Amino acid sequence: MAYKDFIEKFVESSSLSEKDSKLLALEMESDFYAKEKDLILNNETDTMKKIEDDFGDKDKLAEQMFLAHHKYLNIPILGPLLYFKTIRWIVLILLMYPINEIFANLFGNFIFPEGKPGSETPINPGNLVYILGFTFPFIVIIYLYIKFKASKKDIVLSSLLSVVIIALIIFFFFMGPINNYSTFSLESNLIILGLLSSPYLLFILITLVLKKILKR
Repeated sequence: MAYKDFIEKFVESSSLSEKDSKLLALEMESDFYAKEKDLILNNETDTMKKIEDDFGDKDKLAEQMFLAHHKYLNIPILGPLLYFKTIRWIVLILLMYPINEIFANLFGNFIFPEGKPGSETPINPGNLVYILGFTFPFIVIIYLYIKFKASKKDIVLSSLLSVVIIALIIFFFFMGPINNYSTFSLESNLIILGLLSSPYLLFILITLVLKKILKR
């Protein structure tokens, strides 16, 4: 791995602002170049080994750099977890949930001012409008995904884990106490789970398509 790749991965893992990232990259590149000139080694592996020996493990250094620039994250348990990008995306998506619900209801009331049309099937106008309204606020996170060049893995994993967490919270903390599990119906719960997950699947699809179109 060339030292430029080392610098790029280190700076990316540090999650600094764009300005700080550029300054850090330039400073490290200057230091590494000087180190390489001093070593006068033709073998790139030996050069990188020497650099890593002098500077330390890049992953640990990146985590320290991240926490040093985000002091409010130096809280027990949660702070170190937020070093991982996927966890940060999950937290952001979970915080969006109330906003998603508000938009879903507002959109439904706008389209159907006299109330949503009832239907026993999950695929009906009322549910489709709810899904579209719930998905709309995700435009903010889609923008952030593209701006910060989130990987496909982070996009899919953070979205799916978020819907799993939300589903568990709803089923165990809200639906359980209300129904006391006495009216449990596999079919109705599968419909609820389908409605809950559909906006997130649509969210993933839209994000991946836009990333491909914009080549980000």
